[in-house]
Amino acid sequence: MPSFQKISSDYDFDVQKLPLRGPDSQIIKGLFGTFREGVSQPLGVVSDRYKVVNYRDVIGGMDDAIEKASSTNKAMADVERSVSIIGNGERMRARYRFPNLIAKVPKVGDEIALVLEALSSHDRSNRLKFLLGGERLVCTNGQTSIEKQFSISRLHSNRLDISFIADAVQKAASKFEESLKVFGLLADAMVTQEQGRTVIKNLGFTKPVREGIETVWNDPTHTEDSERNLYNVYNATTQFLTENETMKKRVEYAADTNRDALGKLNKAARTPDYFSKLLIMPVDTETVVNVEEAVDVSNN
Repeated sequence: MPSFQKISSDYDFDVQKLPLRGPDSQIIKGLFGTFREGVSQPLGVVSDRYKVVNYRDVIGGMDDAIEKASSTNKAMADVERSVSIIGNGERMRARYRFPNLIAKVPKVGDEIALVLEALSSHDRSNRLKFLLGGERLVCTNGQTSIEKQFSISRLHSNRLDISFIADAVQKAASKFEESLKVFGLLADAMVTQEQGRTVIKNLGFTKPVREGIETVWNDPTHTEDSERNLYNVYNATTQFLTENETMKKRVEYAADTNRDALGKLNKAARTPDYFSKLLIMPVDTETVVNVEEAVDVSNN
């Protein structure tokens, strides 16, 4: 069976950093646990330099920053927010969609609405991070951006000041249109139907995910996706990851897979030698993937 994540939307809780004790009940020097009220086990183990930032403070900082930004950018005044709390509160993903802040993909004309994501954690798996992305209006598939160029993050250290959130929101909004240039490059990278399937096989997906993406590629749901190029390989990927019921229960895995796929396709569009490698049919497709637990590739 797939490993489904426990997901809730309740972010309004307190987490404390408390000393950890060994079997002899003595405090372990330099090690602390992050404890949520009502949960006996720590969400994570941290050092004395770690600073707890409650999720409500992150959300509040985002809300305030967006309200401030909307005073000069009216398109940001209308925003849709959703929050996913993973497990007992170990990790958090907050998604902000701006339906009126729209840009077009160069050379394609696809209309994309701005999406901002805020990530944080109490188990040290995530820094306090802000990511720029988008959502295709034709199908509401979630797109991402090239992370190093369009993201801002901070360590959970004693020096952390969440006031930087306001700058993160302003930077992301100003870079939105620029971030879509990568999709124009993907659209210029033409492939045949069979070459697209080969690229999908070589991107390193698990077998069930690969087969789900191939199903979308072989029979596009939208006429806008009928052109055979790397942009529509990516669109097939995002459609599967967004709409498949199993992927909806594995939000972190889907987001990581999305970002990894875009990184590889962007490299292919910019690097002919790498593109050529993706067009070579593997002798045994099982050798290019790490087979994972079964995923239902249908949307039923």
